[in-house]
Amino acid sequence: MKWTEVVTSVVAVFALGLSIYNAIYQNRLNKPRVKVKIRLGFLVYGSRLGDETMVFLSASNTGRIPVTLSAQLFLLPNNKQLVFPIPLSNVKFPHELLPGKSCEIWEDAREIARSIKSSGLFGKVKLIGIYRDQTDISYRSKPFEFDTNEYFKNRIS
Repeated sequence: MKWTEVVTSVVAVFALGLSIYNAIYQNRLNKPRVKVKIRLGFLVYGSRLGDETMVFLSASNTGRIPVTLSAQLFLLPNNKQLVFPIPLSNVKFPHELLPGKSCEIWEDAREIARSIKSSGLFGKVKLIGIYRDQTDISYRSKPFEFDTNEYFKNRIS
């Protein structure tokens, strides 16, 4: 085999690898990408301002195409769902989430704890936050450990 044939073969394999990589990269760019996070916090503005701990569920569009979000929920370990038909939020749903933008919903942590308890769970529970878009694609958070016992201390429930 001549050195020109070897070089030609190496260049052809490299070009094939590069074109496969480029096809995968372009495919990923054209898919919706939404990052979902759960966190605890306090409201510092709005009508529910106060000392109550709130559970926030946020969605950030890290992709390059808009995504229209239509539903938000928490998935419980027993596969039951806590759904928010009319959530407290900084936007109205359905909501078109543009690239580089975010939105969030929030609920009183005691209400979340009460709902979890009524579903048959108690103590430390792993919640998964989910946003769904109008094409029924679900975007999930990492599991978030929520301790229901913290919200029933010194309270009659």
